[in-house]
Amino acid sequence: MNLIRFWGSKPNDIISNLIKEYSKDGDIILDPFGGKGVTVIEALKMRRRVIYNDLNPYAFFIAKNLSSPSNLSELEKAFNLLIKKISTTRYSIKNSKQKFVTLDQLYSTRCKCGAERKIRYTTWSLLYKRNSMEHKKYIQNKGRRLEEIAFRIYDILPSEEFSYHELRRSIEQDPSLRKVKPNVITRAINEVLIKNKLLKVVGEQPLEIIYTSRCKCGLIRKDVEREDFLKLKEISNASLPANYYYPIDELKYDNGKYFYKRRNISTLDQLFTKRNLIVLSILQNEIQSLHCSDEIKDALLFCLSSIIFASSKMQRPRAGAWSVGCYWVPPSFIERNVIELFKSRYRKLLKWKKIVKGLYENYFLLGNVEDVLKKSASVAFLKMDAQNLPIPNDCIDYIIVDPPQMDEIQYFELSFLAAKWLKLDIPFEKEIVVNPRQGKDKETYWNMLKAAFQEFTRVLKPRGRITVMLHGEEEEYFRKFREIFETLKLKTISTTFEKYRFKNNFHRNDRKRLNGDYYITLEKQSSNRLQQI
Repeated sequence: MNLIRFWGSKPNDIISNLIKEYSKDGDIILDPFGGKGVTVIEALKMRRRVIYNDLNPYAFFIAKNLSSPSNLSELEKAFNLLIKKISTTRYSIKNSKQKFVTLDQLYSTRCKCGAERKIRYTTWSLLYKRNSMEHKKYIQNKGRRLEEIAFRIYDILPSEEFSYHELRRSIEQDPSLRKVKPNVITRAINEVLIKNKLLKVVGEQPLEIIYTSRCKCGLIRKDVEREDFLKLKEISNASLPANYYYPIDELKYDNGKYFYKRRNISTLDQLFTKRNLIVLSILQNEIQSLHCSDEIKDALLFCLSSIIFASSKMQRPRAGAWSVGCYWVPPSFIERNVIELFKSRYRKLLKWKKIVKGLYENYFLLGNVEDVLKKSASVAFLKMDAQNLPIPNDCIDYIIVDPPQMDEIQYFELSFLAAKWLKLDIPFEKEIVVNPRQGKDKETYWNMLKAAFQEFTRVLKPRGRITVMLHGEEEEYFRKFREIFETLKLKTISTTFEKYRFKNNFHRNDRKRLNGDYYITLEKQSSNRLQQI
């Protein structure tokens, strides 16, 4: 069930097949880079004991909530109380004219027929303004195709402020640009015009409102009208009382440098409209104020964290999951109704919790590593550095390892947004990754990964198996892993290749790219003495 976005997760059936083939009832399975917890779910289904680990606190939060059964009656009671509270409470939204409004009033509009309608989402466009020609003279001699397209776009730009939609209409009417692919147009605008200050973003403009249901007059949408503009302007000038929280953190590491993969965004609050910031903040505060167990609060906070992306400006029209691996505001975005999103995600979570209850509720016994080893618990969750696991030698039957990718996916960066809403700190300094902004080159990455694999081999039983998922593109990548396996005296017993179920942007735009993963299963030799790498 598609409950939450987390990058690089493997299909449940692949993990299930691996567990079935390389372990037996009662075996102890370790996933040291556990991600969203697929291994935990599949292991418990098949009555294995399992130890989850991930240093990323957001991944840890996701995995624990997805795999843990909940008291369904208590969860439903808490949700109903929450919805009743936010539907009836009039919140103080402070501006020049202090107002008290319900959250539903923030997402309401008047149809052309005069009827009050609830907003499903509002479509917005960035506003641009053309700068002088000075920078064009400096860069026009590069002779690249992208520059040629950028300068042709520049030549047809209006002299006054204009929206992205107006820009697209001008491009579509120009014969020399009509056949250029949309992603190339976007690159020309961002990488040439904006980067070289020939074009600048000067604001955002709401364009169209879509209702949650069709009006009696037959309309399902309308253009944004003067009354809506005034309401949004009033909200944009509003503020919340001091005890309400939303993250305004800069997109920076502890060393003060900006994130490696980021586009024209400096702080987290820039990723949201003021309306959605206010509603997310109130919703989070009301969840924390509920009189219920921490487990139930965490389940509701899980729902909240799972809609953070969809509530942000990164949500493009007619687009689904977070397919661009960085923080950015697209030229056209939609502002969705946070309350409706939250209700929808809760219904999905409730269905999933019912499935978990039927799969392994009676087998789910949470404990620590020692409890799992003694068979008094079936699952333990760790949030540790994979290079230093608190697990005894020679005690794990089977390990599933999905190593962090070198620099393609910056997992900790991408987790930063939701983590900060949950008030979790991201330990960037311990992340195994290639990231020049963090001072981590390929050599650093491989040294950290070697230390982690030495740790995996230490805790693995003699004759125990370990399956490693490899998704590199270059021979050097596979050669480095072969060196690790040989140094640790791990014997290869099988190699399979699994194609991806879908192609992401990388694979759509690069036909030579490896469209799948290698699954290499190795065995620890009984006489294996670990060598220092």
